[in-house]
Amino acid sequence: MNLPDPVFGETLKSLVFNPNIKRKSLIEGLLSEHSSLMLSADPGTGKSYLMLQALVQYASGYPVFGGFTVENSGRVYIIQKDRAIHE
Repeated sequence: MNLPDPVFGETLKSLVFNPNIKRKSLIEGLLSEHSSLMLSADPGTGKSYLMLQALVQYASGYPVFGGFTVENSGRVYIIQKDRAIHE
């Protein structure tokens, strides 16, 4: 499999913050189409509940956390991946 060369530093910044690239906003100021969002914190601090709340609000069209506008609600699939295999 041929993978592209990694991009980092100023090149990565220019791609991420390029004003000429317009992405459809899913959650204004928080999440755009064809992008990803990573939330990181210590175990047991509520990351899963925080994301669940954000996705429920997004799916129902309510402003996420009361401040991030949802232009068009969408379908959400949640795949829990941080539990043991038997869970």
